[in-house]
Amino acid sequence: MIKTISPAKLILFGEHAVVYDKLGISTAISKYTRASLKDNKGKVEINSDKFGREAKTEQEIRDLVEKLDYLIEKEKNRKDKGASRSG
Repeated sequence: MIKTISPAKLILFGEHAVVYDKLGISTAISKYTRASLKDNKGKVEINSDKFGREAKTEQEIRDLVEKLDYLIEKEKNRKDKGASRSG
């Protein structure tokens, strides 16, 4: 089993600006989320104190990663096109 803990963040400004390579200010605060991962009969079980429990097969996780990679690449291409038009 893998256990993890992560601090929350506070964004003062620039939450969306950073997507366009502009400045933003954020900081970690002393509120935490804890999560654990474990193999459960061929599925990866994710248990979070904030978001509950969910189990995914390895293929479901691979499909999700593939979709995320696609969306990241699409956004990168969109930003590159916008930068070439402006400069």
